[in-house]
Amino acid sequence: MDFDKNRVIIRVAQEHDAAKVLSYLHKVGDETENLTFTSKDLGITLEQEELFLSKTSLEKSFILAEYENEVIGTVYILTSKREKIKRTVEMGISVLKEFWGTGVSDELINTMISHAITTGVKKINLTVRSDNVRAIRFYEKHNFVKEGETSRMFFINNTWISGNFFGLEL
Repeated sequence: MDFDKNRVIIRVAQEHDAAKVLSYLHKVGDETENLTFTSKDLGITLEQEELFLSKTSLEKSFILAEYENEVIGTVYILTSKREKIKRTVEMGISVLKEFWGTGVSDELINTMISHAITTGVKKINLTVRSDNVRAIRFYEKHNFVKEGETSRMFFINNTWISGNFFGLEL
């Protein structure tokens, strides 16, 4: 692959990106066992994705990485409107396997952390498979701290895999 990182565009996803985002989610969900879904699990219509992106674009809470007009990675935060918990968010990030190790995930997470800080978020939480050493090192590099573990989080190929909870205090 002849990849030029300087041609990657990191931006807020918009309603008109729905088809590209859905295509991306189907692909990324099937190429790794590290996510909580496969393409069979999505069950999202184009209209539902358009509605979702129209809401998240206002909050700038769903960011994508685009390369040669294709989505190659995403990061999002889920926020609550509830006063007591609205300063703590859940984050998810994914990048197509062919772009692992290129710095795309660093750009995505740094963009989201900066956005979270400017919007008053005080804590970002995420969950990762306990055996996903690559992802754990990535989160630790970005100052996330392991805060706990749960057994039987993922059931893959008739095997239970535990999950780790990580957090970043801002």
